[in-house]
Amino acid sequence: MSLVTLTSPMNIYLATPEAATHWAQELAEQLPRGGYISLTGPLGSGKSHFSRAVIQALGHTGHVPSPTYTLVEHYASVNAFHLDLYRLGDPEELEFLDMREALDSDSLCLIEWAEKGRPWLPDPVLEVRFDYADTGRQVSLISSDQTWLESLSLKG
Repeated sequence: MSLVTLTSPMNIYLATPEAATHWAQELAEQLPRGGYISLTGPLGSGKSHFSRAVIQALGHTGHVPSPTYTLVEHYASVNAFHLDLYRLGDPEELEFLDMREALDSDSLCLIEWAEKGRPWLPDPVLEVRFDYADTGRQVSLISSDQTWLESLSLKG
């Protein structure tokens, strides 16, 4: 059995953390820019792991910490932002973090716990849902652009 199984154009089973890293690296260059990508799922399901793999795949060579306490990390060298809104007290705090400019740019914005930013945040350009499945993870990609989803080239 493959460690990465594409079960439909929108659902992927990742058997191991290594498979999750490989998949995120493959997906990195194909992710939409501008707007933001919502990363949802229970604690420990892979949101930060995914973000770290994507940012490193884009060429960032330094450490990629989870922004749990800082809320936002900016990676200028790869034109990316990584946010973790788990500890966000009020969605309006995003205005004070100057996130409107980032969301309106051509930056890659990966936002964990984006639902805590509602209603301040607009709709995401892509939602990546993580969940536990057996000993691995089930990941679902949800986008209003079905053509983009169908165009993904993931080898697995």
